[in-house]
Amino acid sequence: MHDSKRIVTREELYELVWSKPIRKIALDFGVSDSAIHKACKRMEVPRPGLGHWAKVEAGKPVPEKPPLLEFSDPNENFYRSWTIYNSEVNKLFRANAVQKPEFIEVPKKLTDPHPLVEKSIKAFNKAKLNEKYIQTPKVKRYLDISVTEKCIDRALLIMDALLKALETRHYEYSIDTDNKTVVRVNDEELAIGIDEKVRQIPYVPPLRKAKRYPDYSYVYKRFDYEPTGILSLKIRNSYASYRKSWSDAKVQVVEDCLGSFILGLEVAAASEKEQRRINELKRLEWEEKESQWKAKRETARIEELKIKKLTQDIESWEKANRIRSYMNELMDIRRIAEVDDLSEWINWGYSYADSLDPLQHLNQIVFKKEDSEVSPSNYWD
Repeated sequence: MHDSKRIVTREELYELVWSKPIRKIALDFGVSDSAIHKACKRMEVPRPGLGHWAKVEAGKPVPEKPPLLEFSDPNENFYRSWTIYNSEVNKLFRANAVQKPEFIEVPKKLTDPHPLVEKSIKAFNKAKLNEKYIQTPKVKRYLDISVTEKCIDRALLIMDALLKALETRHYEYSIDTDNKTVVRVNDEELAIGIDEKVRQIPYVPPLRKAKRYPDYSYVYKRFDYEPTGILSLKIRNSYASYRKSWSDAKVQVVEDCLGSFILGLEVAAASEKEQRRINELKRLEWEEKESQWKAKRETARIEELKIKKLTQDIESWEKANRIRSYMNELMDIRRIAEVDDLSEWINWGYSYADSLDPLQHLNQIVFKKEDSEVSPSNYWD
């Protein structure tokens, strides 16, 4: 179960986002920046624009705080508050956020490669290029690296340093049959990999010499791809709302983010475990609701059968009484007309009326649960 929870109202979130940067609010709540952004959008809370807090620190004028308007849908009540659970994942996220990541050095040259790196080097030496100029080896069981030829050496250096750092922390890792590099962190398997951003550009067909017949080989190719050299170290199979990608940027390169990446693996593992627990609770809750729904449906079905049986009994009783009334009239007519041939018919009529009358069969008049069992023959009746 969750240790505790905090309910943030729409008005409280509005005051928070205009009192300090979203990064600090996210750190206080133990969630990611994007979670705060999504909450503001969902709850229709206006937030400061880009560069707002930098201008505040520099003493420059900033736009006035806009008013908090009513919901666009006046009947909307679901998004008027936001519940934040103080789970173990949030605690770990806050602890890692304030903790300075350990610096893991990536060597400039590969001297003593890790066995998996050495195996991948042989695989990439025989690799072919796909349509995006990404190296694609034919063999199996190589590290999950999706980069162009110019970046392959750099990606292998990063992977070598990362695997050795994971090894010193006693984390298990392997390459599965789908060429996924899997790291086992706190009994959770996380797939990791390195990708290179490839820019899509319009395809320009090459100039060709004049031929007798036109060359249409390039007609179906609309785009070409251009390597950028921008690498990203990713956690691939985590569905957590926390950070899952560390990329090259103006202020950092992937080589400087290995310590932060390992901390991110711990948060992702805890998040996967927490998500599995939440999914299990949802499944049990759904099963309980489904069981209650089936019980209500069964009660309603039995009630309907009872009403149907009562209606049929009343109809049969009324029909039996009509037959008896008819036979009584017939007996009076027979006495007056002195007709003896009607005796057998009258006796049969009384007997048939008794067979219809439910009051003549008291042991069958009460509805029993066995009568509600549905057989294949009358299921659709």
